Amino acid sequence: MATYKKATGDLTDIDLTSIGTSLKVPTEIYIANTHGSNQLTVGSLKLLDSSDTEIVTIIANVVVPVGTALILDSKAVSFNPRLHKLRITTTGSANVGIIITWWN
Repeated sequence: MATYKKATGDLTDIDLTSIGTSLKVPTEIYIANTHGSNQLTVGSLKLLDSSDTEIVTIIANVVVPVGTALILDSKAVSFNPRLHKLRITTTGSANVGIIITWWN
């Protein structure tokens, strides 16, 4: 199973997952720069609890060049989706495609 998100331009504090909506643990997060000329910067990918308190910043200020992707596997992104959610911020005026795959 997978969750897909697509966006144009910068994202500010966008929740990629919601607490309690899945009982499955994420196995991979794929963040692709689909823009033709602008580099994408993932300003932050954070794990938050139900009160929006930041637990940890998983990545910060990572540049994703045009036509490439950043892939985070389960060693980097394993969390309990019943208790936590992911939030992303991007800059660079680039288009982004995000795929989150889940354990069956």
